Amino acid sequence: MTKYVIRRLIQAFFLLFIISIVVFVLMNESGDPLATMGGRQPPRPEDRARLERQLGLDKPVMVRYIYWLIGNDWTEVDVDGDGEGDTPGTKKGVIRGDFGDSFRTRQPALDVIWDYLPNTLRLMIPAQVLIVVVALFIGIYSALNQYSIFDNILTGFAFVAFSMPIFFVALALIHIFSVELDMLPASGMYDPIKGESTSELIKHLILPVGSLVLIGLAKYSRYVRASMLEVINSDYIRTAKSKGLRESTVLFTHAFRNAILPIVTLIGLDIPFLLAGAVVTENIFAWPGMGRLFLESINRSDFPVLMCILMMTAAAVVVFQLLTDLVYTMLDPRIRLS
Repeated sequence: MTKYVIRRLIQAFFLLFIISIVVFVLMNESGDPLATMGGRQPPRPEDRARLERQLGLDKPVMVRYIYWLIGNDWTEVDVDGDGEGDTPGTKKGVIRGDFGDSFRTRQPALDVIWDYLPNTLRLMIPAQVLIVVVALFIGIYSALNQYSIFDNILTGFAFVAFSMPIFFVALALIHIFSVELDMLPASGMYDPIKGESTSELIKHLILPVGSLVLIGLAKYSRYVRASMLEVINSDYIRTAKSKGLRESTVLFTHAFRNAILPIVTLIGLDIPFLLAGAVVTENIFAWPGMGRLFLESINRSDFPVLMCILMMTAAAVVVFQLLTDLVYTMLDPRIRLS
């Protein structure tokens, strides 16, 4: 097991290295961050040259990548052979935890991320927990009562929810509960007049969390139902029942443990994106989270913040895929033995 984990970590390192190169090159060739710094008026040529020098944008893209990755807090070196030092400023590099400074705020990119990440976790964690818990309950109940009225209603709900985009669900909830019924706030985290409080946070969470849960339930409940149906119709489940074991013992000891394996994979793939936030949902509800920051950074070509978000998400995907594989070995002895 130890050798397997070490091998996977080495593979993850090289994978993240390749991802960083591809994303960095594509991002730096896709926009001009200086075009948005002067507001409506682009910067003057002399100001542009000064900003390019300060931000290191006057260097070839691969030189900028080296500075971004390993830093440039050394004596200036003539990298591109033009007779001048090429260090655009002192940076420690990503390998030492320095993702650079935001082009917009001039703060370290990691500090900008930490300002938004807690807000995203306040939104995404309750939504994910509700999705998994409710989906397990209704998926198992639907599988045990196949073709019942409840199962038919669930199937219809899943098909309808799959066909609806998240922005439609969010806008529909806003129209019903904020505009027509005037029961819940439509945007933000807190009421600017009432101030910050737990009760206000919960009220502002209901609609965005509800939007995410309605869409997520359609996917998870169908996975749970299909997986549970496959397991309860297996030969070993019929054998366990024929031995006279109680229905609850067969269900939770034998069936559920095997049925949950595909769900573990689904959760492992979804959890990393809790860090990235819900771009559409956060923007519709004006939620100050990572999804909204990501979109704003794209519009402003704020490359350091974008790279920080993307690499954190990529690293989380790789790590949670490894953790998912390890959980598999604990749930299924056949995988552990192989």
